[in-house]
Amino acid sequence: MDVKTILDVLQVLLYVALGGLTIYFKTKSVLRDKAGEFITKAENEAKDVIDEKGGKHNYIVDLLFGFIPKPLQVIFSRALIDGIVDKAFKAAESYAVTQLDKAVDKIVRTDTATIDTAVTSINTETETK
Repeated sequence: MDVKTILDVLQVLLYVALGGLTIYFKTKSVLRDKAGEFITKAENEAKDVIDEKGGKHNYIVDLLFGFIPKPLQVIFSRALIDGIVDKAFKAAESYAVTQLDKAVDKIVRTDTATIDTAVTSINTETETK
């Protein structure tokens, strides 16, 4: 084998590897999007069926794993899908906590303003008597 043939083979292998990485990252991105979609689906449609601890998580992992084409299931193991679902659950939980904190802060500010107004009104009435 001459050097040119070796370089041509290496070039083809590099293209195959880059193509594989592209497919991997594209599929992982789609799985991340689908994980959020499936979490919503599990919350809305399957809440009566999935009650046991970890049931919703396993249900979503099964849905996502079934979504992956058979040839790619070798690359995207259940453990990888499990990690993607964990991250999606944590992101959803973090978002929910942030939104609840904002709502509580808004209520507290409104209640504080109402209380301050009431106290001022009472003080004014007391001073005029």
